[in-house]
Amino acid sequence: MAQDRYRSLRKGIRVKREVVARPRLQAHPTPTTYVAIAIILGLITAVEFGAIYLNINKNVIIPIFGAMSAVKFAVVAMFYMHLKFDNRIFSALFVGGVLLAGIIILTLISLFAVFFAA
Repeated sequence: MAQDRYRSLRKGIRVKREVVARPRLQAHPTPTTYVAIAIILGLITAVEFGAIYLNINKNVIIPIFGAMSAVKFAVVAMFYMHLKFDNRIFSALFVGGVLLAGIIILTLISLFAVFFAA
């Protein structure tokens, strides 16, 4: 019980044994996974680049670009920044900051759109 946590030295001095915390082992992605992610990101970028040359209304294409950029950002943050494998509190702090920045940007865009339209 309590004596199990202590070990004796030669001179009879009892020293407390340290408990070593072992980290959880999680499987990280293989190089094949990273190559697949890079290909997916390249394809999304190619679609964005090709969409520039299409005659699409800017009120339609801009939200589509925003959505594709958000998907690319999420993939990069999850895999290349290793947020997928970290504690969820780090992911929550990161996503919270990104959401706050997005809300501020959209608020400023709408504010200036109303201001300059008048």
